[in-house]
Amino acid sequence: MRYMADGSPIPDTAEELEELLAVEVPQAESDTSSDDLKAPPSLADLFDDVREAYCRYIGFASQAQSVALTLWTAHTHALEAADCTPYIRVYSAEKESGKTRTEEVAFHLVRGGVRASSVSASALFRLVDAHHPTLLVDEVDAIFAPKSEQEDLRSILNAGYERGNPVYRSVSIGKQWDATAYDAFCPKMLAGIENGRLPDTLVSRSIPIGLQRKRKGEPSVARFRKRTDPPRLHTLREALAAWATEDVVRSLAAAYPEPVPGLTDRQDDIWEPLLAIADAADGDWPALARAAAAELHAGDPENESYGVLLLADIRELVDPDEPISTFNLATRLVKEGDRGPWADWWGKLVESDSDASRKSVGHQIGRKLKPYGIKAKQVTVDGDNVRGFPAGTFTDAFDRYLPSPQPKKARTLDRRSKALPDPGTAPADAPSEQASSVLAFQGSESGHHDEQAVFELLRTELGAVEAETVAYICERRRDGADFTTITTELNRATFPPPPSRARWELRDVVQVYGWRR
Repeated sequence: MRYMADGSPIPDTAEELEELLAVEVPQAESDTSSDDLKAPPSLADLFDDVREAYCRYIGFASQAQSVALTLWTAHTHALEAADCTPYIRVYSAEKESGKTRTEEVAFHLVRGGVRASSVSASALFRLVDAHHPTLLVDEVDAIFAPKSEQEDLRSILNAGYERGNPVYRSVSIGKQWDATAYDAFCPKMLAGIENGRLPDTLVSRSIPIGLQRKRKGEPSVARFRKRTDPPRLHTLREALAAWATEDVVRSLAAAYPEPVPGLTDRQDDIWEPLLAIADAADGDWPALARAAAAELHAGDPENESYGVLLLADIRELVDPDEPISTFNLATRLVKEGDRGPWADWWGKLVESDSDASRKSVGHQIGRKLKPYGIKAKQVTVDGDNVRGFPAGTFTDAFDRYLPSPQPKKARTLDRRSKALPDPGTAPADAPSEQASSVLAFQGSESGHHDEQAVFELLRTELGAVEAETVAYICERRRDGADFTTITTELNRATFPPPPSRARWELRDVVQVYGWRR
C-alpha cells in the first residue's frame, strides 16, 4: 500500500477518494477583518487631500490658487506625459506673506524637489539634465535684478519650459573646450516680491499665485513643524508617485482636453497638462480646473503688454463700425479706460484741449497702435475732417490679439423686476420655467442642483447675491463675454457688490458662474 505525505493511505477506490475530498480542510485565519479592507481612495479624493494639505499651511487668496497648485503638484509626478511644463509664480507685495512657506510645503509633495539656492550652477545643469527634478527658486526677483551675476540660473529658468530646448555650455574635455547641450526641461516654482519684475517670457509661461499678508484678526493657518509635518506630506507624495504609472503617463500623453475659453495660446499650452490630469481625476476637478484657469489668467495685467491692454479698452469703448478721431479716442480712454495708465499718460493733454495737445496725443496713440497694423488717417467725424481711425480699422487687431469676441454693451436690469422669482417662495422640487431658461441649471456628474439649493449655496458663498445678478452673469457668458469684461460691467451698472466689498472682484463673478456649471 502506498501512503501520502501525512502518513495516510492513498485511496484505492472512487468511494474512498470521494470520502477523502469531503473532509473540510481548515482555513488559515486572516489577521485582517473585512472591516479593515477599505477600497483605495479615488484620484479625486487624493487631490482633495493634497489640496487640503496646502490649505492647512498657506492662506490662499482664492480657491483657484490651491486648485492650480494641487494639479501642478500632480503634474510633477507625471512630467513624462507633457511636452511643456507650467511654472508656478508665487508672488506678494511684501515679505511674510507665505511665499517661502508655499515653497517649503511643495518641496515635500512634488517629485524630486530641489531648492536651487543649495546647488551650484554647474551641479544644477547636470542635475536637471539627468533627473528633471522639480526646481524651487526663492527670491527669484534677485536673480533677474539688473546687476545680478546668476546668468547660469537665468538660462535654466528661461529654457526649461518646453522639451527639446537645451542650454549649451562650454565644457573642458582634456585640453579642449567643447559645446555641451544640457536638457533644462523640468517643473519650476518661482517665488519673489511682486515689484521684482520678471522677464515677460517667464511671466507668460507661469501660473500666477498672488499671496497677501494676513490681516489682524483673520484666522491663522497651521504652523509648519519641520520635525513632525513632513512625514504626513510624504505619505501624499508617495500616493501621487504610485498613481503616476506608465499606463497613466501614456493615457495623459494621449489626452487633448477641452481648452478654457478666453485664454491665449501660451496659456492654453501651460494648462493643457493640468486639465488632462483634472479630467482624469473626474468628480469636481474638471470644473474646478477650468474655473481656476479663467480666474487666474483673465485680465491679469502682468500677462498683457500695454498694447494689448490698449486694444482691450478700445474694443470695449469704441464702436468698430464708426470712425473716431484720435483725440476723441484719447478722451474716452482717459475717462473710462481702466486697464492701463491712460489717464497718467494723456490726461493733461486731453484736459488742455489745445491744437498742440490734440496733435501730440494723436501721435502718441498712433505709435502705440502702429505695431498692430493700425494707422491713423484723415476721416470725417460729425462733419469735421480730422485725424483719426476709419470704420473697421480695429477689427483685424481685435481678432488677432484679443482672446475673446467683442462683448455686447453692458445692460442694466430694472431693479423693480426680478430676472428670477424670489428663492424664498419658489418650491424646491418645482423650479420655474423662467429660472431654468435663464440660469440653465442642469444636472451634472456630481448631481442635479435644484433652484432652492443653488440659492442656498449662493447665500453661503457670496452673502445673498441678488438673483438678477446671477442671471446677468450667466447671460453674458452665453454671449461670449469673458469674466474680466463682466466684472467691469457689474461695477459700472447698478448691481450691488458682495456685502464684504465695495466693488465686484473677478473671483466673485467666477464663483457665481461656477454654480451654473
